[in-house]
Amino acid sequence: MRVFNKQEKLYLLLITFILLFSILTVIVALDYSDNIDKDISRSISGVPGDLLFESMRYITNMGSFYFLLPASITVLVLFYYLKEPLLSILFVVMMLSLIPAYRIVKYILGRQRPSIDFIHETGYSYPSGHTVGAFTFFIGLYVFYQFFYKKEQNYLLLVICISLATLVGLSRIVLGVHFLSDVIGGALLSGILITSFTIIHHLFKDEVGGKLERKLKNHD
Repeated sequence: MRVFNKQEKLYLLLITFILLFSILTVIVALDYSDNIDKDISRSISGVPGDLLFESMRYITNMGSFYFLLPASITVLVLFYYLKEPLLSILFVVMMLSLIPAYRIVKYILGRQRPSIDFIHETGYSYPSGHTVGAFTFFIGLYVFYQFFYKKEQNYLLLVICISLATLVGLSRIVLGVHFLSDVIGGALLSGILITSFTIIHHLFKDEVGGKLERKLKNHD
């Protein structure tokens, strides 16, 4: 039985994310998920003033531009300080790329938001931009952290990152501004972005590392 190397596993993971996102997008575009989406939305959406709803008002900000911009700049500076300019550049480019990625899909599908209008939100519904941002930032940060330290998985940090991103996605449903499929679509699109930039990182490292090795051999 053939064993896939790390690079091949990443390509398979990317293909999986693309297929799942494409299938879900078609389902949403054909309105096949509408009934279950509306049922779930009515079941778990909060009521303004209660503890859950008001808590989610704060949590949802972790997927907003006003949180992600300074947070991304902080990560850029941190990686640069740690003498990892490639990681800092790739992380920021990854965060910037999520904006056109989800907005293009939003405008192509033109899906309307839930009719529950507890807080004011503009634009289309699928996929959830806050969810894409939160998953890309928190899970991406963990992945890039692993690049730098090259240690075994830090499961505690991984659970924290997944939990924070998931809470942002859940907040969008509780606040009544997104359907469940919007949130799942956002998480899958984030998976495509993170995996793509992970592959790019490996390609750059291999290219730079290979050139350096050849130079050292030629010098000898």
